[in-house]
Amino acid sequence: MLAPVTDAGRGAQRLTRGAGATALGTAGSRLLGAVRDAVIAASFPAVATDAFFVAFTIPNTLRSLLAEGAVSAAIVPTFTKLRETRGHAAARRFHARATGAMLLVLAATCAAGIALAEPLVVLFAGGYEPVRFAATVELLRVVFPYLLLVGIAAMHAGALQACGRFALPAAAPALLNAALIASPWLLSAPATDLGLPEAGALALGTLAGGLAHVLVQLPALHRAGVLDPPRFAWDSDVRRAFGLLVPVALGAGVYQLNVLLSRLFASYLPEGSQSWLYYGQRVVEIPQGMLALAVATASLPVLSEHVAHGRAQAVERTAADAVRLTTFLALPCALLATALAEPVVAVLFGRGRFDAHAIEQTARSLAVMGLGVWPIAIARNLVPVFHAHGDTRRPVRATFLNLIVFALVSVSLLSSLGHLAIAVGTVVGGLAQMIALVAMVRTHVRISAETRRTVARSIARTAVAAAVAVTSASSLARLGDWPAGGNEPRNWLVALGTAIVALVAFTVTARLLRSPELGEVRAALSRRRTGAVRSE
Repeated sequence: MLAPVTDAGRGAQRLTRGAGATALGTAGSRLLGAVRDAVIAASFPAVATDAFFVAFTIPNTLRSLLAEGAVSAAIVPTFTKLRETRGHAAARRFHARATGAMLLVLAATCAAGIALAEPLVVLFAGGYEPVRFAATVELLRVVFPYLLLVGIAAMHAGALQACGRFALPAAAPALLNAALIASPWLLSAPATDLGLPEAGALALGTLAGGLAHVLVQLPALHRAGVLDPPRFAWDSDVRRAFGLLVPVALGAGVYQLNVLLSRLFASYLPEGSQSWLYYGQRVVEIPQGMLALAVATASLPVLSEHVAHGRAQAVERTAADAVRLTTFLALPCALLATALAEPVVAVLFGRGRFDAHAIEQTARSLAVMGLGVWPIAIARNLVPVFHAHGDTRRPVRATFLNLIVFALVSVSLLSSLGHLAIAVGTVVGGLAQMIALVAMVRTHVRISAETRRTVARSIARTAVAAAVAVTSASSLARLGDWPAGGNEPRNWLVALGTAIVALVAFTVTARLLRSPELGEVRAALSRRRTGAVRSE
């Protein structure tokens, strides 16, 4: 009688431990990511970054479709089920064969992408003038092999996560950021010698970072007992996993149409629009990637194990815990990003070639995108519930709804709002996707009245604490001279003070409201050996 409750409690502890390990591992990567974007913004003009961002978006889009989608929807659940039912050796063989199959898919995709670079750029940036268009095509051909490297890295990360090792897979992407930070100084000369466009150093840095991402995971794979060379065998387990992947690839393809349309719409707007949207999106990806995605990454192996053993109550508890914890982390970030958009953009990017006009336009996009942090984060944390049950179709429907809403909203507002129309479309589309997933998740999880009340109370407490934090921080932020950018010492002092005030106000209010998530987050982040988290 008590076993399901015990399993649910253990799942909650593993969820917070895994999320804490992932969040800490990701923190360094996201910090370097912010430095990376600041370096790029200061080192290259908007016309050069417009070309690079589109070129980088194309293989990055395919990575989400072919690599990360496969890991989340097919590889991790299948690996976990095999290990739980047939032992570690069977899971190890599956990983080697699945990696071999993915290697063939990625290599063929890279070859096709390089050959079809020009029509691909037409799809993503058909509004570019000839010079910017040609530079984008050339950069795309250089950067496309990144897909192969990051795809194999994603397969390795999935195996590590399934073995309960979250910190290294989360931290490894920092190597790409480190390579791009060094690129303007170390790779500009080689790029010039190769006759590449102005942002060619960034393309070479992308390849170097992708290679490092693969290599750094090899020792951890060896320690986890899953370091085997890829094998090219299409056995029943691999066929089953890739069968699950097809609907996910379909859904990811629908989502990436969203990215495609976003880039395409922006290519017809004034110069710099791509970059203003990109930098705003990069800021909101910090809480989405470091916090919300950390919870989703940690919950998938736990949910998969509970489903494999038929623990329905544990599944419900874990899903509810993921929503609570995600809200506690993402909602204050959403409100703060919207309220403090100009200070954030000024301090992160406002220097060098990133002038007051760029600060203003990027801050406008961030203020809108910030509103989408929470619904998008919740959507990301509902998807693992479906994937753990082998259901890769229903999330596709929600993603398709996102695309339709995004396109309709963006097109209807484009002439009046410019690049902000794309930001509004992104937020409204994400909200529609979240609502659809909430409605469909009951297909797999029976949500009791007590669970609904628990989650609702948690959201209400977090909203109050976030509102107090925003009110306190906004008052102090008025002391900054934000158009002067990040080189103004006063702005750094005000920004630091604002961040401290927001954190203290949120923490104190959450404590007064007795938010249990505060203790859960502290317990997760206080663990010293996060890289050694196990699934036992």
